[in-house]
Amino acid sequence: MKDDPRLWRWPSGVSAALSDTKEFSRKLLGSDLSRQVGHARKAIEDGLNAAFSTGIARRAWLADKAWARGDMEAARKLWQSLSDDEPYNPRWSVQLSRVARESGDHHLAEQILLDARERGASSEELESGIVYLQRWNRRSNAAVDDAIATVSSPDASPFSVFFASVYLSSEGLLGPARAGLKRLIDHRRLGHGARAQLAALDVLEKTDAGRRPNIPGWLSPARNSAVVRSPGSDTVVIGFAPPGGLFGVPVNVLHALLPPDVNAIYLYDSRQLNHLAGTDRFGPGYGAMIAGLREMIDDMGATNVITVGASASGFTALCAGLDLNAQGVIAFSPPTNTIQSNMEKDGRFPHILLRSLREIPEFSKDLRPELESRQSCERIEIYYGDDHPQDRMHAEHVAGVRGINLFPVEGLGRHDSVSELVLRGKLDLLEGFNRRR
Repeated sequence: MKDDPRLWRWPSGVSAALSDTKEFSRKLLGSDLSRQVGHARKAIEDGLNAAFSTGIARRAWLADKAWARGDMEAARKLWQSLSDDEPYNPRWSVQLSRVARESGDHHLAEQILLDARERGASSEELESGIVYLQRWNRRSNAAVDDAIATVSSPDASPFSVFFASVYLSSEGLLGPARAGLKRLIDHRRLGHGARAQLAALDVLEKTDAGRRPNIPGWLSPARNSAVVRSPGSDTVVIGFAPPGGLFGVPVNVLHALLPPDVNAIYLYDSRQLNHLAGTDRFGPGYGAMIAGLREMIDDMGATNVITVGASASGFTALCAGLDLNAQGVIAFSPPTNTIQSNMEKDGRFPHILLRSLREIPEFSKDLRPELESRQSCERIEIYYGDDHPQDRMHAEHVAGVRGINLFPVEGLGRHDSVSELVLRGKLDLLEGFNRRR
């Protein structure tokens, strides 16, 4: 959708010059200072918008600002009023759907988009949102057929091809997934991700088909857990999927990176609270999840427990590892101090922060004291981009704690450290743990 002309914008020549100098300023000033310059530019734009935007454009700006400060309800009300005034404008329905999805109501998120389409609203973002949520909310052969058709269509948008390819990879359909991703390797925005997902396909194809478990690669409300049993193994890996249902790569890829013949439990939380208020398999309550996991661990006869998480679920992997008396934790780009003042300094996802403070306040805490006094989790591995300021801040917060091993990924400014490590061929899960046994 084009920018609203009623919002203030930099003159076109100035805007182009600023865009052209982004990479130069990053190299000249470093990532942190370059980001500060970008924030200053945004603050100037916000001030001018506050002064000069009017009508619907002003309400849209106020909604965006409410979302940016974490006030989901204020943003929802503003976007709903905009949708009432402009029922054919897909932008407002897309935003309302996002609010529903981030609140854990995936079926409402889908219905909002379907209703918008019924009213005549149309955009690529709206249509791709419907496809995504339909795959997300239910498993069907039609979804697979649609994804194959998307990667085969010369008219499909690059973003549609990318997500269809990852979906097919998660379904184990490696041929069409590879064909779709190869179309994107030179794409300006999607090329890096496409190359990482192609590397993930390589991992699957190198795995002996006989030991490749039939598990979903993309966890969702429709398929909210996966269990791999390996009788005779004393090891169980417990993976806490992030809200998107992937670990940067599909779950089946993550499992292929494990040594052969280990037990595994992969969990999904459709409430979008990173398993800290419970998880779909075990129902509401963090305590219920820990009790359910202990029962499964005992049933498997496992004595070597390793928890794994990425992004915010890396925090969960650390908490659960302590509570399960695990032998170790592997966390990719996790927060380690979720006290409100520290997360405000972090600055990301304020709507998630405020919702978490409201619904699971007991998990607003600094993990360092618990990690220093722990009696379990002999080895903890934390991977993060050394050029990502927030992830580096959280990792370095626990530097020097006994048994914690930090693995900065050189030159990585993205939050997703898993797919980057897969792309670089530098991820062999449990290698450090096996050496110590």
